Amino acid sequence: MLKKEIKKVDILSLAIGAIIGTGAFILPGTMFLRAGMINSIIAILMGGIIMVGIVFLFLSLAIAKVGVDNLHTATLP
Repeated sequence: MLKKEIKKVDILSLAIGAIIGTGAFILPGTMFLRAGMINSIIAILMGGIIMVGIVFLFLSLAIAKVGVDNLHTATLP
């Protein structure tokens, strides 16, 4: 028989999903009403440009560099 239990990871996942869902689906409608159509489009485009920059930053950190020791290890006390 399966046990029904909620772990801390499950609660954290639900909380993060709720935060992202609120920001993705509810806030744009509020933003359109308060800021207007043109300002909302400008804000969304600026956010997209910033996110593209962040993606390229993480991409440059993830690509292995030639001639550099790419092995990172951590020792626990």
